Amino acid sequence: DVLSELERPLDEQTEMENGCIKDEALFKPISEDVTKQTAVAETWELGSFLLRQVLGPIHSNDVVAIASKVQDWSQDSKLNANLDLAQARKGMKDFVGAIQI
Repeated sequence: DVLSELERPLDEQTEMENGCIKDEALFKPISEDVTKQTAVAETWELGSFLLRQVLGPIHSNDVVAIASKVQDWSQDSKLNANLDLAQARKGMKDFVGAIQI
């Protein structure tokens, strides 16, 4: 469960930078597992598609801008510095609740 990896407790060996866990350390269990990498990629793609469908064409540019910013942070290894990833499960639950309406 990818969300469980994000929520796991820290240990003394956790690599920190400016008070945040380094992305490399946080995502190590995911980056070392092809199945988890695929799950994250598919979830990202489906989530982006669903957001565009739910919000409609009027918000399409907003969804693209947000997705682009998150992708930039990911590529620069600054995702955890810019997002509270421990709240990912709550965000996913809220998103699922919104699209079930």
